[in-house]
Amino acid sequence: EDGSIWVSMDDNEAHSLRFILDEVFGAGNFLADVIWRSSDSSNNDAKTFSVDHNHTLVYSKSPGWLSVPLSRTEEKNAHYKNPDGDPRGPWFSGNLSSPNPRPNLRYDVIGPQGEKIPPPANGWRWKESTMKEMIESREIVFSKDGSRLIKKTYLADQKGLAPSTLWADIEETGHNRNAKYDLKRLFPEKETADLFATPKPHLFVTKILRVATKPGDIVLDSFAGSGTTAHSVINLNSENPDLSPRHFIGIEMEPGIAKDVTAERVRRVAAGYTNAKGEFIPGLGGGFRYCRLDAPLFSAAGVINPDVRFAQLARHVYFTETGEPLPRERAPNTPLVGVHRGTGVYLLFNGILGDHSASGGNVLTRAVLAKLPPHAGPKVIYAYGCLLGEDRLRAEQVTFRQTPYEIATT
Repeated sequence: EDGSIWVSMDDNEAHSLRFILDEVFGAGNFLADVIWRSSDSSNNDAKTFSVDHNHTLVYSKSPGWLSVPLSRTEEKNAHYKNPDGDPRGPWFSGNLSSPNPRPNLRYDVIGPQGEKIPPPANGWRWKESTMKEMIESREIVFSKDGSRLIKKTYLADQKGLAPSTLWADIEETGHNRNAKYDLKRLFPEKETADLFATPKPHLFVTKILRVATKPGDIVLDSFAGSGTTAHSVINLNSENPDLSPRHFIGIEMEPGIAKDVTAERVRRVAAGYTNAKGEFIPGLGGGFRYCRLDAPLFSAAGVINPDVRFAQLARHVYFTETGEPLPRERAPNTPLVGVHRGTGVYLLFNGILGDHSASGGNVLTRAVLAKLPPHAGPKVIYAYGCLLGEDRLRAEQVTFRQTPYEIATT
């Protein structure tokens, strides 16, 4: 509910995308159209215009979303000075004029030597009582000759900056050529033509993450491609290793790209790699799990599909119960799928005990319980039904979960 979505698109379809996103998220949840300078040089062969930018449309899930303020730069702070040695530090002279004319803001201010200082054309920014308080606190001071007022805006009071919608600094956000350099550095053994065709520079995605996420957040890239988003999350985590890490989920539907580019890039960024000069470049830390999408286990109604095999459902049950995947080397072929932190996870499904009748091996009875592989500790047993009473279940340290209703279907 407090998330945002960032969708990049070129000029050809940006207008159509805006209509679709308005329909999906609501026009009131539109946040910005970020213009990113995606090219480091203009196209000399262009006949009309050299298109050197991309659109990134930003929407929130719910109203009230706020961006994460960006750190102030030396350039932004350069106009703050302290010519009078003010103990509160550097300041600059702010605007004292009201943006709109109002009668109660038009009054004269009397200087320290009795000088009369008339109001600006629209009047002062504050009513007279507030103006007096600000003069007494020296937030507003008189010039040396007493002829004008100076509003001190202190650097110490300034917070981070809201991001601009124009991202034109290629040193900060990179460009398309940078993106291919990123990949080539990580894959020196591959030809540039064999790498992903349209990557984004990780500097660009890193800035999105600075604006849109905080430590501990989850970042989803449903078109993972070359793995830029995962690379950027790891990079950002490495900057502040003492903070809660951001987590990423990347989805790539092309098996070759997913295994050989996406996952391999993330592995090299995290664990390190050898560059084109034969030098080992240390990794940034972190890690990931690489998972392949199997056939659907459940129908749209939440019923287990008839073609599902025991091993498929067993891996899913283990993950549902423990939150961790079954170790790859374990091939589930007995009712005891695995043991996690002292608890045995069991599944009775499709005649695993040798009884293929509709109700036999899939229902927990005294006879079935006696046949189960032993485990000296708590047991969670998933089965179609249970004929044991609460006392017997307690005595055997068994928690019963009914299939398919108590298996996560998503």
